Amino acid sequence: MKSRRHVWLGVSGFVAVGVATSHTAAAPRFSEWSTPVHLVALSSTAGDIGPAISKDGRSLYFSSNRPDSIGDQDIYVSQRASADDAWAPPVNIGAPVNSTSAESVPAFSRDGHWMFFNSDRPGSLPGMGGMSNLDIWASWRADPHDDFAWRRGQLPLLRCCQLLRERDRPATSLLRQRAACRTRERQPRSPA
Repeated sequence: MKSRRHVWLGVSGFVAVGVATSHTAAAPRFSEWSTPVHLVALSSTAGDIGPAISKDGRSLYFSSNRPDSIGDQDIYVSQRASADDAWAPPVNIGAPVNSTSAESVPAFSRDGHWMFFNSDRPGSLPGMGGMSNLDIWASWRADPHDDFAWRRGQLPLLRCCQLLRERDRPATSLLRQRAACRTRERQPRSPA
């Protein structure tokens, strides 16, 4: 009885590999990209990099070292009423995301509550040769449609990179790491 079950699993594994291989060979073909359009209303003479668009297509975030930057590089957002409307002038999203350090390359969780970005702010782990290092930081907002909720968010800015980098810590699930990060890295909020 055991040998029959074992043979069946072997055949089942072979079929799964065959299906996976044929699926890869028959990968869908996508249409060609359109000709790029220069978003002049969003561009500046400063370095504008790392764009990320919201799920609804109404907010475009990017990093820039524009003259009104708080630090070396800040995260900005441009909004529009619908996917068919023009972009409004970009606005610096301010603290607590932006700091006197460099913040760049925003990316969002699928539900829009979390923004992940690079920063070399105080608390980042030292890089090679003791130089500052761009680490991954995260900020949370209650309303995924409020682009300025990062300022008014109920949770402070979180630093989760240290948990992921500590080599002596046993591997844990992402949820356990996030919970540990919230507990260890919660910073007191000053009245604004």
